[in-house]
Amino acid sequence: MLRIANHLLQQFPLCREVDFLGWQPSGFFAYVDKVFIPNEGIKELDEWGIIKHEETNHLVPAASAAYRQVQNQNGDPYENLRTLKFVKSPITFSQWASLMYRVYEMKGIVAIAYTILTAFRDIIFSIDNNCPHLYAFGERSSGKSKWAESIMALFYVKRQAFNLNSGTDFAFFNYMQIFILQFF
Repeated sequence: MLRIANHLLQQFPLCREVDFLGWQPSGFFAYVDKVFIPNEGIKELDEWGIIKHEETNHLVPAASAAYRQVQNQNGDPYENLRTLKFVKSPITFSQWASLMYRVYEMKGIVAIAYTILTAFRDIIFSIDNNCPHLYAFGERSSGKSKWAESIMALFYVKRQAFNLNSGTDFAFFNYMQIFILQFF
């Protein structure tokens, strides 16, 4: 058994694991299914979730064929990561902003400004270790949740909002765990 395992391991390339999705210290943006490398564009991962960048192999475990079998089962450890996948948008940012203003009027302008702020969160956070959160208020059924979903849809595919009223502490931290290491 050990000889077989040793033989198989020697055929697998040495990799650095991508612990979190988003901008990597190595200089690329990791999605769950692809990576974006500046000046090179979108690159595909191989069937094991590996991409070679600057002579180093990087492994995105959530994209590995080894985890495809557990995707549709209850034990998928990368379930929360699967919402950050690369999807070519059918509209431009300008068209999205125009629709936000048309639907939400002045609140749409706030959403557009906040979306731009989140795109540059790392720069804003580096100034004084602070970045404001967006808070929506208003009467019941006034569109707060749809407004927030419209903003989040720009970044994630079908990521459900977390219900703070009925969720547990564990469920909240499990939902948010993919963000912990991105902004240290």
